[in-house]
Amino acid sequence: EGVIKCPLDTPLDDVARLMSSRRVHAIIATDSKDQDAHVWGVVSDLDLVSAAALGATDATAGQTATTEAVTVEPDETLAEAVQLMREHAVAHLLVTDSRSGRPIGILSTLDVAREIAGFNERLVESLRRRLEAGQVQAVDVALARVEVRATNQLVTAARQDYLNALTDLRNQIGAPET
Repeated sequence: EGVIKCPLDTPLDDVARLMSSRRVHAIIATDSKDQDAHVWGVVSDLDLVSAAALGATDATAGQTATTEAVTVEPDETLAEAVQLMREHAVAHLLVTDSRSGRPIGILSTLDVAREIAGFNERLVESLRRRLEAGQVQAVDVALARVEVRATNQLVTAARQDYLNALTDLRNQIGAPET
């Protein structure tokens, strides 16, 4: 379906409804409704929670978007994307077209976790079949396990950064742990 955008002056209750109906955790905030609108930032679910906790009921997407619009191109690796997330302490990356620079999607930490889980399952299954067929040696399996563990550590670190940010937000607003 592409990216979900809203102008900076969109009321937060509209942003929340949009997130809920589209089942997303982030929406791109732009400087206008035009197709060629400039990306201003990303409004995340955490931005909404923070605004609600501060009682900012009349706030807009532009007033609430605290998430920096960090971009990644489709040809960058998952490891590069995770590294960007960690460097910028963000849970969402704006995926942009290599040629036009236009947004074509949002990559979240949940997307990363899903991809790694699928990759690990595919890798294990492939190695199992190859091992049974005598096409791979035990050392190959051991190296693959090291790769899977390293990839899992990257995701775990990114997820921990996200959880730490959520805990900090809860502490700031005095919300109980769930």
